[in-house]
Amino acid sequence: MFYERILVAFDGSELSEKALGKAVQMAESNKSIALDVVMVLNNNPAIPGVYPMTTPNFYDSDLQYGEETIKRLKKELSGLENPHTVSLLEGKPESKILEFAKGRGTDLIIMGSRGLNGLKELFLGSVSHYVVQHSKVPVLIVK
Repeated sequence: MFYERILVAFDGSELSEKALGKAVQMAESNKSIALDVVMVLNNNPAIPGVYPMTTPNFYDSDLQYGEETIKRLKKELSGLENPHTVSLLEGKPESKILEFAKGRGTDLIIMGSRGLNGLKELFLGSVSHYVVQHSKVPVLIVK
């Protein structure tokens, strides 16, 4: 099957690195395939009874991590001949991924089966499940 625009949902985890590798491999097989890489900062990762709100320190460190990651990804993809974008978004990852995919005309989403370890996994672990359940386009889950 031929895809015209692939979206990679990236969070910095090992599995998202694998997802990106798979997307690049697919894109390199056909130079007309456009590749979008999106990283979403959860701007309100509150857990009732645990972390009732996002503190500026958490947000600032996440923002810094996101900006550094985007910069690294842009550099890594600079040699890719395919049209490509790397974007940093804010919001609920599962919603933003689907909104971005719809807005860009994505016809395949590639993502890891789960996100980062530790506390962040509480926010990201269900993202792939949500995207699979609600996406209007095929989703390739990398594990």
